[in-house]
Amino acid sequence: MKNYIITSATCTDKGNLSAYTSKGERIHIYSRQLTSLGLTNEMIGTDKVKGTNPITVDNPLFCIAEMKTFNARKDDQGNSIPFADGSHTMTRLTALSVFTKKTQLIGAHVEENLLEQEIQHETTKIATARGLNTSDVSTLANASV
Repeated sequence: MKNYIITSATCTDKGNLSAYTSKGERIHIYSRQLTSLGLTNEMIGTDKVKGTNPITVDNPLFCIAEMKTFNARKDDQGNSIPFADGSHTMTRLTALSVFTKKTQLIGAHVEENLLEQEIQHETTKIATARGLNTSDVSTLANASV
């Protein structure tokens, strides 16, 4: 997983977003991720239609993304329908989470890390209070995350 700043985008025929970083890296963003942020393709616009809230260097989106591999769809008989290049799998950089503010992306990482530490701390506290020995407490705390 890696963090990205999206500085431009175009809408696909299926309503998803082909987003781009300032370095030209393409990231696929599902339309449902935009919807969860309260954004629509019309608000963002495309390279053909100027939106009311376009993605630009001044108004970027932030995301966590990773490479994901997808299998070809199946027809009614269960046969794979190859992608345009003839292959039966496709790998693309896909957004896992999308944010409208940098602080939200940072906060998501911080909260996730804190959650792991809090679980480990509470496990240690409760195991110690129940009289487990140091070795067992350590084993439980490490297994809890």
